[in-house]
Amino acid sequence: MINMTKAFSLLRRVCQASLACLLFLSMSAYALESIADRSSKLEKAVVAFHQSYPTRSIDSVARAELAIAEAEKLQTSIQSLSTESESACYERFLVNACIDDVRHLRRKLQDLVRRVSFEAKAYLRQQRGPKIPKDSAAPVSESS
Repeated sequence: MINMTKAFSLLRRVCQASLACLLFLSMSAYALESIADRSSKLEKAVVAFHQSYPTRSIDSVARAELAIAEAEKLQTSIQSLSTESESACYERFLVNACIDDVRHLRRKLQDLVRRVSFEAKAYLRQQRGPKIPKDSAAPVSESS
């Protein structure tokens, strides 16, 4: 009778450990799916942002400031998702390949956002003009 209670006790512990492992694996799979969903949504948002500002389409200060604000939000989202994705890679078998994929996607998205941001900042610099007052910009004549 004692052997039977020990067997049931052992079986119960094994079942609890198995359920804990299954729960952990399902949560990890859910986290990876969630990251994949968020990644695809972010990629679509970045592509839409890039397409909404074609080359040389920034023609006003308000539009340039709006583009810079949107770009900063997207850069923050890209960075946070990239950090979260990299940490999720450590739960996978091919860690280095996963991290390489995350970094490749991050660079691709950041390049699209940066192109618009650089153009907007260049437009703002052009609109500000030179900061040197015109009277002090006159050439200095040498007196002998």
